[in-house]
Amino acid sequence: MISINADTLIFTGGNAPPADKWQHLVSPHSTIIAADSGLHQLVDTLHHPHHIIGDFDSLYDESLLKRYPQATIHRHPKAKDETDTELAVLLAQSLGAKSIALIGAGEGRIDHLFAITALFSQFPNLHLWLTACEQIIPIHPQKPLKLTLDIDTTISFYPLLMPQHPIKTEGLTWPFSNFDTLFSKMSLSNTTNKSIIKIEIADGILLSIIPFVI
Repeated sequence: MISINADTLIFTGGNAPPADKWQHLVSPHSTIIAADSGLHQLVDTLHHPHHIIGDFDSLYDESLLKRYPQATIHRHPKAKDETDTELAVLLAQSLGAKSIALIGAGEGRIDHLFAITALFSQFPNLHLWLTACEQIIPIHPQKPLKLTLDIDTTISFYPLLMPQHPIKTEGLTWPFSNFDTLFSKMSLSNTTNKSIIKIEIADGILLSIIPFVI
């Protein structure tokens, strides 16, 4: 599992990983934000949200809010431009978040999936996304991604913003150096051939996608 020093965890709706995939990210200093039905992820854990935000149209029971009297409730109308996940990220920004982990939002409506993916181009402090099936880590210019993984780990790359300059890779079975290959099979289901991989870009934004080992 990927570990980052996230100071803020956002739980959102959609397919989510089991708690054992994210509990290592929680510290006594973490700010926990639940976006609408993301609150369901916390119900059977010992972790309580500090903030609950959304229009609450997907909560299975609004009385669930009463279980967390210490949480600040941020209620928004159903008619709004932002998704509940985006509202949660904006709230995290206002609270001074430096590193955000997003948990949930797997599968479901494809328009919601596109909207969440786009957040990585707007908020550079969004550092990790855990769905039910995978771990997604953005790669930004001048901020190389360096990971320690088991050899033969599957990893894919998606160009959120297309790089225009050469890409540097280390530790991949099928290395690539330019953006043309990102539309080929070379960036889909790549694998690691070393225990440490490194990806570096000069411009654009890549999303690295690592499936959970089941």
